[in-house]
Amino acid sequence: MGVELSWPEEWVILREKLTSFEGTILVVAPVDRGKTTLVRLICDFFRECGRSCALVDSDLGQSVVGPPTTVGMLPPGSQLGSQEALFTPYFRFVGDTTPSRHLLLTALSVFELVQMARALSQVVVVDTCGLFRGLEGLYLKMLKIKLLMPQLVIGLGNEEEFRVLKVLKGRDFLILPTPEGVKNKGAEERKARRKLLFAEYFSRGRKLVLELSRLRLFAPLSPYFYLQQALQAEWGMVFKVGRKRYHLLCSEKVQQDFPLEERSGYWLLPEDMNNLLCCLYSKQLREIGLGIIRKIDFAKGKMEIWGTTLSQAEPHFVVCGDLKVNPQGEEMGRLSWKILR
Repeated sequence: MGVELSWPEEWVILREKLTSFEGTILVVAPVDRGKTTLVRLICDFFRECGRSCALVDSDLGQSVVGPPTTVGMLPPGSQLGSQEALFTPYFRFVGDTTPSRHLLLTALSVFELVQMARALSQVVVVDTCGLFRGLEGLYLKMLKIKLLMPQLVIGLGNEEEFRVLKVLKGRDFLILPTPEGVKNKGAEERKARRKLLFAEYFSRGRKLVLELSRLRLFAPLSPYFYLQQALQAEWGMVFKVGRKRYHLLCSEKVQQDFPLEERSGYWLLPEDMNNLLCCLYSKQLREIGLGIIRKIDFAKGKMEIWGTTLSQAEPHFVVCGDLKVNPQGEEMGRLSWKILR
C-alpha cells in the first residue's frame, strides 16, 4: 500500500464492530469525507486478523482499483497502490468518470463484481463514488443497497444526510463522523490524478488494427452490445439500438445527400471518434482491457486502436465509452452525437 495509515480517533469504535464480522460492507458519503482512507483501513484490519478480504471500487473518477471509468475488483492477497490494482483483470467498463448518465449500468457492474468477490473471500468491502446528493445520488446508493444486500453500511457524515438511506438498513447502518484533517480535493487535482493513472495504464499499450464491423455503441452490458445491429451502408455504418439509429458517416458530404428514408436518429464523422475511450472484449464477451480509438478507415473497413490487453485473448469487440483521452492521459472532452435532420 505504500504509506501506512493509522485509525483516526473518530473511527476507532468501528474496530470493535468488525472483530467477528463476515459479509459485505458498503461505504457511502459525499466527496472528500475520507471514504477511500476508511476502506483501506478496513481492508488492512481484516488482513491483519487473518481473514480474506476483497475490495470492489466503484468510484469511476477517483478509482484505486482499475483505471478510471471502470468498476474494479481487487481479490484477496493483492495490494492497494500497486500495479496489480491498476491492471486488475476483474473490471467492468462504464466509459465515463461519473455514473450520472449510467446509474443502472454502474450499479449492475458493482453487483457482478461483488458476487465474484464473495466467492473468493470472507469479507467484501465496497467503495462508492461521491455522487451522493440529489435524486441521482440517492437512486444510485439505493440501487446498490437493494442489489448487494450488505450486512453493514457505513456512512461518513451526520445523521440527517443519511436519513433516507438508513431506513433501508436500520441498525446495520453505522454513521461515523468525518475525521479532522480530511483534505478537500478540487476538480483539477482529481483530473491530474486521472491523467497519471491513464498514462500508466496506456504505457503498456500496443497498436491494434481491427475490423470496423467489430465496433459497438453504448451500454456495455454483456451480452447486450453483442445484440446491437451494426450494418454497413453506402454512406458508412448504421447502428440500431432498439428503435434508435446512430449513423457513422464516411464524410460530411454524405450527410448532405443522405437518403430521405434514412433521415432519423443521430450521426457522427469518423474523426469525431478519434481519442474515444473504449473497452476491448474477447470473442467470449469478456473484458480484456481498454483502448483508445486512433483512426477509422472506411476505405479499408478497419479501425486503429491503441489498446492495453490484460489477457492472451485477442480483441474481438470494441465497445465505445463517452470520454475522450489520449495515451498520455489527457482528457479531451466527451463524445457528442449530432441530430440527423
